[in-house]
Amino acid sequence: MFGVAFAFGTAITMVPVGIFATEKELAQGFGDFAYLNTIGTITSGFIFLVLVLLGVLNRERPQVHKRFMLLATILVLWPAWFRFRHYFPQVPRPDIWFGVVLSDSLILLAWILDKKQNGRIHPVLLYGGILIIIENVVEILLFDTELWRETGKLIYYYLR
Repeated sequence: MFGVAFAFGTAITMVPVGIFATEKELAQGFGDFAYLNTIGTITSGFIFLVLVLLGVLNRERPQVHKRFMLLATILVLWPAWFRFRHYFPQVPRPDIWFGVVLSDSLILLAWILDKKQNGRIHPVLLYGGILIIIENVVEILLFDTELWRETGKLIYYYLR
């Protein structure tokens, strides 16, 4: 139960972190660009919490439980991977290379290991991984669009 409380704490604190980041970027003069990260922060927190809850609900089924928990961990590591853009500013399109390729490579690695160890990729890992990859790619494709910007503003003003 401590893990569930920790997961809720992690997901809930992502909201003020997102608000803080937006306000920081607004103060730095980023303008409307400051609102773009709000959606990703909120959706990541929500998806993380859903994965953890599905893992907890399946704790009697270890093969299902551990894969939901692995996906939740991979998902919540995304911001850490994306920080590499600060250390490697010469990398073109860090949103793609660090935000999708590097972060989602852990899902691919998990698929390879699952296939090697069990002869197949478990459906939770396969379909959950696919959904995470799709979410990351959609976020990259929509990131600097008018729809994304206005949605980010709406979420920001609603939550603060």
